[in-house]
Amino acid sequence: MGKNESVFFGGLGTDESGDILETLVNKEGVLTSFAKHRYLPTGHCLALVDGAECTLCANLGAATKYDTSDLWSSRNIAILQNTKVIYVEGYFLAHSLETSLELATLAQRNKITITTE
Repeated sequence: MGKNESVFFGGLGTDESGDILETLVNKEGVLTSFAKHRYLPTGHCLALVDGAECTLCANLGAATKYDTSDLWSSRNIAILQNTKVIYVEGYFLAHSLETSLELATLAQRNKITITTE
């Protein structure tokens, strides 16, 4: 996969953790379009794995805030026009249902594959 063939949308705090996450993701060639929140911390997730068993412990923080107004920014509209696949992770469905439904509508109208976990 080439540089910027994938895009990461989501909420992010304006803190050190957010800066680190954005830098690491961009370094791997993933384009980012974060809704940045000054009053919410960047979320964290701890994965505990024991053989085939996995448990997640998450504090979603700023990731819980990604509104339809964030989705439909002029920059994101341009990005979404060239989208082939949309992946919506499970937590996002729970905290940003309206935005998820708008993504599903976009996918249906434009014959874009949409998937979730």
